[in-house]
Amino acid sequence: MATRKKKAKQAHHKQKRRVQAPTREVSRQPRRQNENHAPAFDQDAGHPQPRPDQRKKRYRRKKEHMRITKAEMRRRRIRRRLVAGLLLVLAVAAGVLLSITLLFRINKFEFQDAEGKPTNDTGSYTQAEILQALEVKQGDNLFSFVPQQQEDLLNVKFPLLENVEVRRRMPSTVVLRVKPAEESYCIQTDSGWLVLSRQCKVMSLSGEQPSLPILTGQLAAAPQVGEKLTLMETPPADPEQSEEQPVDSKGSTQQEALEQMLKMLNEYGILEQVTHLDISDPEQITFGYQDRIRVVIGTLNHLDYKIKFASHLLQNKEGNALTETDRGILDMSIIRNDGTIRPTFKQADPELAVRPEPPSPDDVPPDAADPDAAPAPEEALAPEDETTPIAEPAAPNDKDSAA
Repeated sequence: MATRKKKAKQAHHKQKRRVQAPTREVSRQPRRQNENHAPAFDQDAGHPQPRPDQRKKRYRRKKEHMRITKAEMRRRRIRRRLVAGLLLVLAVAAGVLLSITLLFRINKFEFQDAEGKPTNDTGSYTQAEILQALEVKQGDNLFSFVPQQQEDLLNVKFPLLENVEVRRRMPSTVVLRVKPAEESYCIQTDSGWLVLSRQCKVMSLSGEQPSLPILTGQLAAAPQVGEKLTLMETPPADPEQSEEQPVDSKGSTQQEALEQMLKMLNEYGILEQVTHLDISDPEQITFGYQDRIRVVIGTLNHLDYKIKFASHLLQNKEGNALTETDRGILDMSIIRNDGTIRPTFKQADPELAVRPEPPSPDDVPPDAADPDAAPAPEEALAPEDETTPIAEPAAPNDKDSAA
């Protein structure tokens, strides 16, 4: 082994001395040939030949290139692709930024109604006042503002507008959908009577009671003009009793009761005739109809079913339900074991503040049964004892109204 290393070392020194030795210029003149033979062809004639050290370097580079593994080649491809992807993203971002900066300049403001049709009706305010309050001016970029922030600003600053929507329309238009508010309800507070719009937005504060339907509930905080009415959550008076109630009846709040009651009453066409809505107790919701009938709904469970059945009895379109001369209390909160409502009507004095009598022991708690079954026609309106007999109306035709 030592001899082999020694020989290799000597060969290395000889090669080194051979490389460092000065090279002689090789004559490129063609050799003299015998006259009887044709001149030999030299393919390297006229071309400079590389020195021996240069040939070794080229050979070394070639060997190093051949030693590159597949993993290294894969890593190089990945790096090239990452660099190309990064350059593409930068180019796209630069193009978007340039287009946003130079293009999409606002040059038009358009007012529309709630249905999206052009309009000039902006309620008690002029279009110039609304545009002046808007924090977007002509010449600004179309994407330089957040529409939701501008909507909140305008809804608070203009309480006599029910709702304001701010939208973008390419390439250079800002659309404002304006719906004027209408005085629809009122609620009493320590400071006076609050006048509310159809969506319970506070429009004004009045010292005298307006001639509007009355809402009864507990305010969560002192509402400001332009803000939406917020009611307080009412915990159950008896925790043990609340645990015995169905699961879907827990957690009902005054705010939830108000929103769902207004929605259902409007859907079945009796909201315009409602003169009073009491949601101070979400377990015993009531409303007054034409100042002559007090309707007891109970909880929010199966509310769609209850309101539809109540509207059938109140409107009396078929002529076999409550008449225009009936005054009293209509209780829609009792549900039988078979899932049908047992409505009872008790003739009473014009004073509608009297609560209905509690249900009999034979009846299940309100809304505890399956509501899928429709009320039986022969028992659609079963008068209690000491009530004024009335004609029994036909039950609603749609069984699927049970919610």
